[in-house]
Amino acid sequence: MGDRKMRHFYIFNINKDLLDLTMINPVTLFNTFNDLSNLKDSDLINAISIYDTITKPINKNSISKEVFEYYISDTNYSKYMYTHIYNNYFDNENSKLTINNTYIKLDTTSINSIFFKFLKNFKYLFVCDFDNKDYFWLESIA
Repeated sequence: MGDRKMRHFYIFNINKDLLDLTMINPVTLFNTFNDLSNLKDSDLINAISIYDTITKPINKNSISKEVFEYYISDTNYSKYMYTHIYNNYFDNENSKLTINNTYIKLDTTSINSIFFKFLKNFKYLFVCDFDNKDYFWLESIA
C-alpha cells in the first residue's frame, strides 16, 4: 500500500427526517456516531434503537450492483460478493469498499477515493473517519 496512510471511512444513510437538524451542525451527528461506537455491550439495545432512529437501512444488493456495473470495465477494479476493490498503482490508490445493510465501509489510501466519486450521487450519505475526527456529507464533495 506504499507509504500512504490507510484511512477508514464509515458511510451512513441518514434518515431524511433528521436532515434539518444535522445538515446545519454535522458535528453533532459525528459525535453521536462516535459515542454509539464506544458504548459498552450492556448499552447495546439502547444504541441499536438510537442508531435505527438516525439511519435508514442500505439496500446493499442494489448499491453493490450499481457499483459493479459502473466500474466493471475498469481494469483496476475487482469484486467479491459485497466487497469492491480498486487498486491503481499509477494514482497510488488502494481502496476496499464493503457494503453492509447498516453502513458502508471504505478503507482507502486516497482522501478522494474513486468510490466517493460514485457514491456522492446518492443523497443523505454521511461519512465519518473516527480515527482522524473527520466527517462530511458525501454529496458536498467536489
